[in-house]
Amino acid sequence: MVHRVCDAETVAFTRDLTAAVGEAFPLLGFSDVRAAAFLAEYDPVPDYITPYRIETPYGDAFAATHGANLHFVIPSDWDARYAILRQAIPAIARVHMPRFGSVKIEIDERFPSHNAYYAAMLPELGFRLTPVAHFTAPLDLPERLSAAKLPTGLTEARYSDDRYEEFVAAFPRIGVFVEEFGGVSEAREVEHREREQRKRRDGYHAYLWEMGPDVRHNAWLGVADETGIVGFCFGAVSDAWLQIGEIAVAESWRGRGVGRYLMKRCAEELRRHAGREDVRFLVSTGRGNVGANRFYRILGFDLTYPQTWAIATP
Repeated sequence: MVHRVCDAETVAFTRDLTAAVGEAFPLLGFSDVRAAAFLAEYDPVPDYITPYRIETPYGDAFAATHGANLHFVIPSDWDARYAILRQAIPAIARVHMPRFGSVKIEIDERFPSHNAYYAAMLPELGFRLTPVAHFTAPLDLPERLSAAKLPTGLTEARYSDDRYEEFVAAFPRIGVFVEEFGGVSEAREVEHREREQRKRRDGYHAYLWEMGPDVRHNAWLGVADETGIVGFCFGAVSDAWLQIGEIAVAESWRGRGVGRYLMKRCAEELRRHAGREDVRFLVSTGRGNVGANRFYRILGFDLTYPQTWAIATP
């Protein structure tokens, strides 16, 4: 059974999570300092985190989500860890997925990692594994891109609530969704694309709304021609990063400096919105996405660390 932890239960949740971490993390190579830092993120539980207790016949599991992200699933009994996780992960995915259209577990490949040890079982639980590269850049990124200009025929289109549907609809329309379809018939490919695009649109619809009006109005930028939105870049501010969440340009405008311009403007707005000097810019892409990897390096980003994203969809 999946139980969402209410405010009155957070003390007991934190106590039991602390005991589970105390048993598991030393075996995973965490130092006492690293384990304490992990627990400090969830004591008290932040407002933006939804904690869960998942009951199984083999013991409980403790989990935390934010948006579509499943931050951790930690078993209460280390000896029964795989039996617990085999039931707990699908259970919370079934509960959590309808709102966001997907569930994502980020598996840090650097040592130590609190979720890499069970990664091999995720495909049989319905998750697709995607290798990801994370790139970072210093706060002077906008100055490095100061020469970026929009080509003739495009104008900047700032987000506003009356353009909400237009911005959300741009996700599938301008080619954010990319997948290989080796050996699939053309009709099946079209059907698959349409289905995945609907899922992606619904997921971003929920994600955009969750970010809140302040971020939406300050860190979501688009460019438009006479047909409407043909490119966009959005981001969000966290404790550690100024994160570029997505950048996309319609195929007809690629190769003309539009992506560089969008990155510069989004970085400017994120930096202004954060008002801090102790953070860096972060952008992520698939390790197999050669074009995006090259693009971010050209803009001045450095590859910082690799991850694997485990993603489940209905």
